[in-house]
Amino acid sequence: MNRFSTAALLLSVLTFFQAMSQVKGTIRGRALDGSTRRPVEFASVALLSSADSSLVKGAMTDTSGIFVISNLAEGNYLITLSSVEYQRVFKGPLLINDSHPELDLGDLPMVTDQKLLEEVIVKGNKPVFEQKLGTIIVNVDSKMFKTSANALEILRRSPGLLVDMTGNVTFRGTSPKILIDGKDLRMTDEQEKNYLRSLAPEQIESIELIPNPPAKYEASYQTVINVKLKRDQNLGLKGSVYGSYRQHRFSDSEAGGNVTFKAPKMAYSLNLGVSNANWFQNLTDRRVMGSTAQKDVFESFAFIRNPTKSLNFLAGAEYTLNAKNSIDFKLTGDFSNSPNITYAENKSTIQDVEQPFLVSNNQMSERGKTLTGLLGYRYQNNKGREFMAEVAMADNQKPGSQDLISEYYRNDQPVRGISRQRNEQQANSNFKTLNVSYADLIFKQWKLETGFKINYVQNAAKIAFDTLTRADATKNTPLTDADFSKDAGRSNEFTFDENINMFFLQMSRQFKKLGFSAGVRGENTVTQGESVTLKSLVNRNYWNILPSLTLQYKINDNSNLVWASSRKLSRPTVWQLNPFPFFIDPLTVAMGNPFLFPRIRNVSELTYTNKKLMLITGYNLNQNAVSQLPLYNASTRLTTWQQVNTQTQRVFFDVSHSAPILPKWNYQMYLSVAYGSEKVRVNDRDNQISGLSASLWVSNLFTLPKGYNLEVSGWYNVPNPSGFYKSKGMGAVNMGVQKSFKNNRWNAQLNINDIFLTSIFRAHIQVDNSDMTFINRQANRNASLRITHNFGKSKYQAKGRKSSVSEDAERLR
Repeated sequence: MNRFSTAALLLSVLTFFQAMSQVKGTIRGRALDGSTRRPVEFASVALLSSADSSLVKGAMTDTSGIFVISNLAEGNYLITLSSVEYQRVFKGPLLINDSHPELDLGDLPMVTDQKLLEEVIVKGNKPVFEQKLGTIIVNVDSKMFKTSANALEILRRSPGLLVDMTGNVTFRGTSPKILIDGKDLRMTDEQEKNYLRSLAPEQIESIELIPNPPAKYEASYQTVINVKLKRDQNLGLKGSVYGSYRQHRFSDSEAGGNVTFKAPKMAYSLNLGVSNANWFQNLTDRRVMGSTAQKDVFESFAFIRNPTKSLNFLAGAEYTLNAKNSIDFKLTGDFSNSPNITYAENKSTIQDVEQPFLVSNNQMSERGKTLTGLLGYRYQNNKGREFMAEVAMADNQKPGSQDLISEYYRNDQPVRGISRQRNEQQANSNFKTLNVSYADLIFKQWKLETGFKINYVQNAAKIAFDTLTRADATKNTPLTDADFSKDAGRSNEFTFDENINMFFLQMSRQFKKLGFSAGVRGENTVTQGESVTLKSLVNRNYWNILPSLTLQYKINDNSNLVWASSRKLSRPTVWQLNPFPFFIDPLTVAMGNPFLFPRIRNVSELTYTNKKLMLITGYNLNQNAVSQLPLYNASTRLTTWQQVNTQTQRVFFDVSHSAPILPKWNYQMYLSVAYGSEKVRVNDRDNQISGLSASLWVSNLFTLPKGYNLEVSGWYNVPNPSGFYKSKGMGAVNMGVQKSFKNNRWNAQLNINDIFLTSIFRAHIQVDNSDMTFINRQANRNASLRITHNFGKSKYQAKGRKSSVSEDAERLR
């Protein structure tokens, strides 16, 4: 062996033993806000050599505040953590060797840099909107929300959201799922609105808008709104109470509040709300119906009033076993009494023959009671591992009745006796569910999330019709039960049972400039629907695979580009499936369809953000969307508002921007432009509509002397087709003034909505052999006064859990 070969052999042996002696060490930890204990997201982590402080490696915390630095050689190191608005954190020296190859630094609290915060206050505010891995973050501390009295008012001013006068929220054309701190509080619609009204802006850190939720969320969640609350470790009592009065043609009032109490191991919460609403509408329509040359023409006017009284509550208790384990119990209740009174006049011409003038009075009543109970367990450590399990049960009862009286006139004189039909209704439903989820950090920096759910739902409904048999009866004739006969042809019983089994798997990672999240959700649905009178039985058993993918690229400190794509599933509600006829007047009826298929929604969108500018473009395709269309039966002269499956698609482009115009004048705008189409097959004929739509929303906020804030806002929708409804242009101008006093303990807000009464809905619909034009006027112009009082010092708020229980409960109603 020559000297060169010997030297090469010795070098190889030395290199081998040196490699064998190298330690592949790992250092991990979690950055937390020192006061709120919240994760500090996207903090910079630097690993330095303790010898000369030179940089060895760098990393960034993920959305849970966790960082992992791997593949470290033996040696002494220092770690520094830095993030905007926090003081720099130093940790070390840290020794990595054969005896200590892995170091877990645990929770590393970061202290707010007060000096930096003061500079931020002097120099400017956070951006109103930010973008992080497909999520739009609304910073509530922005000046744009100074006149907001509660969370619902903040949502009203957020991009892509529309909040109507009753508090119903729409996010990019869908009904969003609202979460609190990423958890589901399992509330009814009314409870949810009252809870949001009871949350003061100072209790909210930020609001996350998720237009394309990943696979870990319920498949029915088309969009998600996550309200993140401020927290601290203070013990004690905190709460708020509110009262409001609104005047339009009638008046509405509501009152309520929430209170929380936190002890070292226990936390209690109670949310309570009562309301007295007087919703109404004036509906005018003209229907030209039929397929023959001689059309049937109907002209009608209806005044509908729906006074509703409701009481709802949410009570909870949470017990902390130790730093990693906790259990909680929740009980929610909703009680309502909702009479509905409709007065209608109808003038009709059948085959060019004028019919008697029809006057009908329709009195309906519905009483609802819903109770939901939940028991949950949660485990969480400081390494990103989390396990949650919950069991829940709910019961819903909804009895009701209807009494429809119709009179017929010519020249103001009755031409025959009245017709009268009555019915009694009963709907009962319940569900039981088990929900389990697990999250962990694997392969050093990948976040794994997985889980499953088993759900059973049972529904039973029946309706019994009576019809007046006396032909000579007038509205003043005393009637007894003997004057009515059972109407077996319209009476019915409907049962619907459903079993859903689902699982999900999701992986995500944050690189330096690239964020990545991919997941898949599988759902097996088994249903059985039976209509006793119609003698129809609908059994279904199907699987759906629902993938999702989100990519975010950080262009620079001010700009991000996000692409997100997902496939969603939305099942019909029990009400949409129920085949019972609900008569609005003798010529108009609404009913469900037990043969509906679930909706499959495919969405893909691209979002660009630069400081306070946001540009969004995308495409969505809805297979088996559910629409309610007027279908005409020429033999019975009956118009049926029927639930049907349609196919819709939409290409859209949205722009959001906010900026200060003057030091005390801030503005925000949101513009949405879309081209869409809808297609349905009725009576073996295809019906399709397409067109361009656009809407603009602008808000101006002014800071006035003596602590007053003024908002002047407006919106406008251009004439556009909304599905098969071709609506005319409409909009509104609103104004509000707000003032807080007594150290922000009290807040008063006065609003005037639709000042010029321009938000009147006018539309035309043409499908199959129905051609209909109508005008709908509601309580859009109104003035309201709301007063809120906050008390206590603790910032604790009732926590929820990543749950799907309220989604199940919603489908029962």
